[in-house]
Amino acid sequence: MPVTVPTDHPTNLASGTHNSTSFTLSWDPPPPEHHNGEIREYRVNVTETLTGRVLQFSTSSTRLVVTGLRPYTEYECVVVAVTVDEGPHSSAIIVRTREDGKKRIDSFYEEQLFIYVQFSQHHLLLHRMSQ
Repeated sequence: MPVTVPTDHPTNLASGTHNSTSFTLSWDPPPPEHHNGEIREYRVNVTETLTGRVLQFSTSSTRLVVTGLRPYTEYECVVVAVTVDEGPHSSAIIVRTREDGKKRIDSFYEEQLFIYVQFSQHHLLLHRMSQ
């Protein structure tokens, strides 16, 4: 039987543990009757939705840690199985990286002659008011 391209796409594409510059993707191979030969690799396209910048990865596994991403940025991800060439793309999923280590302002208030910005567990003297 000649080897041709897969006739179905990888399924159950999902994202896992992530931080501000990376996340994990996992998926299931296409059903065996649609492989049409040995799957040599999977190609993963990760597109930054705001800019259209595309990152491309190849792996022989059904799991990939995607690194080198921007904090708090949305990405569209698809995967294809490859025998002699690419088969159809999986359904796309959207993944957003987390914010970086910057603290979120929980409250802002003025006390005496000082302005304080309160973070989760810390206080920061922002500016001393002139009298």
